Amino acid sequence: MNTPSEKTIVVGRIGSSYGVKGWAKIQSFTVPVDNILDYQPWLVWHKSKWETMEIREARAHGNGIIAKIPNCKNCEEVKLYANAEISVYRSQLPKLPDDEYYCNDFIGLKVLNQQGLELGIIEKVIQTGANDVLHVKGEKEMLIPYLPHVILKVNLIDKTLLVDWDNDF
Repeated sequence: MNTPSEKTIVVGRIGSSYGVKGWAKIQSFTVPVDNILDYQPWLVWHKSKWETMEIREARAHGNGIIAKIPNCKNCEEVKLYANAEISVYRSQLPKLPDDEYYCNDFIGLKVLNQQGLELGIIEKVIQTGANDVLHVKGEKEMLIPYLPHVILKVNLIDKTLLVDWDNDF
């Protein structure tokens, strides 16, 4: 998939249609979930190109969000967007303090343990509710919990993450 020239972050996904008038269920990756509506416009990969989408109608629904998809008049048109990721430009998100990070910041970081052994590269961040978990792929795949006593140092400039973690896990 092509990406826009400015760095983007995935903040959600368009789910199945909701009703018959062009609405869809939105899976938000933001905390709280309705923050996704604050980051407009959305960038959606659709029909092999990036589409800018401004959401004008949306509301909370259960534990999620439902939104009227622009230019969709019925559920059949919404189905064409099912499972499309919702991205925003990094510049649309609030600036974080120096010791806080967006999950996307970890993707691609090289993970090293205290003995200097390279454990692999972070492929994705899994949000479990209790704590985030880093999916690291190297000689073997491993899941490393994002906990203060495990994550020792994040260096986004060198693209490394120092952990208190044994390769035997």
